[in-house]
Amino acid sequence: MNSICITGRLTAVPDHRPASAEDGTRSFAEFRIAINEPGSQSNNDRCSFISVICFGPMADSVNTHLGKGSMVGVQGRIQQREWTNADEQRRSMHRIVANRVEFLDSRADAEGRMAGPVAVSSGSAEAA
Repeated sequence: MNSICITGRLTAVPDHRPASAEDGTRSFAEFRIAINEPGSQSNNDRCSFISVICFGPMADSVNTHLGKGSMVGVQGRIQQREWTNADEQRRSMHRIVANRVEFLDSRADAEGRMAGPVAVSSGSAEAA
């Protein structure tokens, strides 16, 4: 079984690439979330930074509704990427390929206006 469910805050605005009809690619969004380690009481305590990628309509919704500091819940699977850099060094990283992103607050919330949570999975938005 390869399944993960985490909650955290975006460290920056998502990197969004729209779909291209010319080469048949789907849109995607990549972002990182910060997760406080168990027992952390302040920002000075230990924190983990997790990379997340999502595709299609979910990526478009993430780009529209999330910004730096937004609280999200992510469900998905762990993926390991491997590549060779320009210096011929082998590199690898782990990231979550999301199949569900739940917006626990929105940009409006971050600016002080209230809005209900929204969940996005497989390209559909629903009130949570």
